[in-house]
Amino acid sequence: MINKDVTQYFDKVFEAIEAYQKAQNSTYHGAALMVLKDINAGEATAIDQEDVKQKIQAAVDLDWQKLDFSARRHVLQLILLKIDRMDKVEPNLQLTPDGIGYLLGDLIYQTADWTGQGSLLDLTVGTGNLLWTVEEVLLSHKLDPDRYGFDNSDEQLALATVSDDLLNEKPSDFYQADVLTVPKDEIPAADVVLADLPVGYYPGQPDGDYMTASAEANKSFAHYVMIEKAFDLVQPKGWLYFIVPANLLDGEESQKMLKFITNRARLKAFMRLPADYFKNAAAAKAVLVLQPKEASQQGEVLMGQYPSLKDPKGFEEFLQEIKRWVKLEKE
Repeated sequence: MINKDVTQYFDKVFEAIEAYQKAQNSTYHGAALMVLKDINAGEATAIDQEDVKQKIQAAVDLDWQKLDFSARRHVLQLILLKIDRMDKVEPNLQLTPDGIGYLLGDLIYQTADWTGQGSLLDLTVGTGNLLWTVEEVLLSHKLDPDRYGFDNSDEQLALATVSDDLLNEKPSDFYQADVLTVPKDEIPAADVVLADLPVGYYPGQPDGDYMTASAEANKSFAHYVMIEKAFDLVQPKGWLYFIVPANLLDGEESQKMLKFITNRARLKAFMRLPADYFKNAAAAKAVLVLQPKEASQQGEVLMGQYPSLKDPKGFEEFLQEIKRWVKLEKE
């Protein structure tokens, strides 16, 4: 349940965004960026029009320190959901649902071998919502990893940056780039790599020697080559977590991915997400968990389907099964 403060803060901020959008005839994303910049600066300077400026100042004057990390993240999430709907963004740019983010965060907490500070890299960070959701879970366990993210959209990264400023004292590092073009040693290899991968064909021919790529331009699956690229950006004993189509390992095309996993990776888990998260079976997704091959011996692969959220007993039993598997992995 969203608390009353979250609703009140969202109402004030969105009122300011809507006023700016109408006055400037901008996109809602552009308006949100300007309003959030003013909130972080502590002063309404985005526009001189007095009635709009007053609405922005009302959002600036909210006591943001009154809200904890979780509440501030929920305010931002509601704003991002609303502006995505108003601007009718394409499916690959829409937010990863909180339920998926929480399941992923819990899985990362349980399985990744965190030592010291740790680092977390989101290959497709977008506006940051999945990264912040996972961070929320880790913070609840007193873990505060360094955070990195790539995206090729300047608008998405700008929103991620202003969100980061509102949420975190320790800034994240974001890079505008097609992650497939990033040199192997450009940033420190991460302890954990995650991504809600875009589904579809990669535009053009990916640079480099990719086992999962097609010989024909515009015929390589973007999610395949991005999984492969991620192994350049993770520590030798790191972990990789991907939200992927539930049919990733099925069908003729999947042979490329299975061959890559056999050659380069340890398949640790493949779990289909609750069916009620998706409108239809064709849209269903799963969590794929991998490690570099040198990280560990191949143990038991955890495979299954998260039960429906309408089956709390079955859901709890499945979570317990994950805990038993994690315990065996660490013995």
